[in-house]
Amino acid sequence: IGCYWWVNRLVRGPVAQLGLMARRVAEGELGTRLPIERNDELGALTEQFNRMSTRLADATHELRQSEERYRSLFENASEGIFQTDHRGRLLDLNLALAQMLGFASPEAALARSHSLRRLAHVPPQDLRRLLGMLNRQQRGVQRLPLLIETLSGEPRWIEISLHRVREGVSQQRIEGLAIDITERQMAEQALAL
Repeated sequence: IGCYWWVNRLVRGPVAQLGLMARRVAEGELGTRLPIERNDELGALTEQFNRMSTRLADATHELRQSEERYRSLFENASEGIFQTDHRGRLLDLNLALAQMLGFASPEAALARSHSLRRLAHVPPQDLRRLLGMLNRQQRGVQRLPLLIETLSGEPRWIEISLHRVREGVSQQRIEGLAIDITERQMAEQALAL
């Protein structure tokens, strides 16, 4: 009975505490720590668990801050920004692009369609030309003028830049930037007359 009590006090109890701590960290309680009460291997292991938990908490905090900065840039940019999956299905667009297309919000645009081609009324031949250029050019398509049509049917000239982003081995998405150049295009056409 005496040995059982010693093993329980010296090994099982501290190991069970480490197990509970590991479970709490796995469930999202990052930064959880245990007091280091010993100067042996279990104390060293507890110290390593504490460091791991702190590093995970710090890394998660930094990642959240980075995501917030990216989201702020995305949402507040004056240029239209979008992402599609490898099949061309619209994943996200910012407010500037939604408004450029005649929608009050990105949610309103996505409620209408997840096809950017349909939202912008891009003729199929222009889309094929654009995708062909994207497939041929490793650095993507840069500043290509394209005539689109807004929700109300108003023609708008945009300058579009696209590039592919790899996700894993075979998956890709397309990220793009659109700038409204309608006024510039109309001024150039007026000067040409």
